[in-house]
Amino acid sequence: MTAASAGSEVRLCRPVTLARRLLWVDGPARSGKTTLCRMVGSLADCEIERIEEIVDYVGFLYSFGKISHDAAVALLRMFPDIFLYNSLLARNINFRWGDASSGLRSAKPFLYLRRLFRGEHQEALAREGADRAIFQNHTHFQLERIGIHFDAHPEGLSVIEVLRHPADLVHAWWIKGRGGDLCSSPWNVAMCGTVDGQCVHHLAFGWEAEYAAMAPADRIVRMLHGAQMRARQAYRALPGERRRKVMVVKFEDLAGDPHGIIAAVAQFIGSRPTRATRRTISKMGLPWLEASSAHERNLAELAPQLGNESRRRLDEMIADYRTGWDGGA
Repeated sequence: MTAASAGSEVRLCRPVTLARRLLWVDGPARSGKTTLCRMVGSLADCEIERIEEIVDYVGFLYSFGKISHDAAVALLRMFPDIFLYNSLLARNINFRWGDASSGLRSAKPFLYLRRLFRGEHQEALAREGADRAIFQNHTHFQLERIGIHFDAHPEGLSVIEVLRHPADLVHAWWIKGRGGDLCSSPWNVAMCGTVDGQCVHHLAFGWEAEYAAMAPADRIVRMLHGAQMRARQAYRALPGERRRKVMVVKFEDLAGDPHGIIAAVAQFIGSRPTRATRRTISKMGLPWLEASSAHERNLAELAPQLGNESRRRLDEMIADYRTGWDGGA
């Protein structure tokens, strides 16, 4: 008879980690995270952007009470180790040319091509600087549940929350059709849940009946309004030590002053720009000076699609965005 079967509780653990420096670039889809991630990948010791959805899913499952704390922490420590090891060997790197996350379009394409033909195991870890490597992952809606991530990585995790002007973000979701039934689409692998027979997106938990009855644009506004307000509340509720590990970046600032923002990001994560940084920014066509000029146009296009309550919520999001999360009440 094992200890567990005799009544002792088995708690999952991951006592050591390979990934010692981690960066989550977080925010809603279409907020501009990919732009920042490509720039971050040019910094010293920073690995290529990864979009490993399991990190999101563990955060969701824990926040919805579907897995235990010890299981969530063990998984959040285990998977980045696997992903970093594979990255150091150029395993599972995306080499599809047309993708923004392609290794061929990254700031260091030849690094990942060379790694394809080198040794593995401890030799690779030492050669590629595993102890210095910064593993960056592109996450979604994790700031409101960031506590479990900091529990898993209390020392090594940094978080950048990317905010985009709400008029532009809602418009981008509307153009992409994200106000439809995302749970029934095989192309959108969203975390969904069933309540009273109604399957809805996780951003609609708690107002499932209203979600089912809403027009697409109204759905989008309410989903993103709730996500933004919960993220702000979670950020402001963080203890000082953890809040200092979160940097809030507005996409407008990133697009208009990429060199200034990436310098601030480098300092925040303990890295530095390289010769590839300026080249990467230039290849991306930055700065985009028109990034701040689309708000009124997008608002005008959205206006006929929105009910009065949705417009009120959108106005509240815009006011919150302009105030900034370190100011106001």
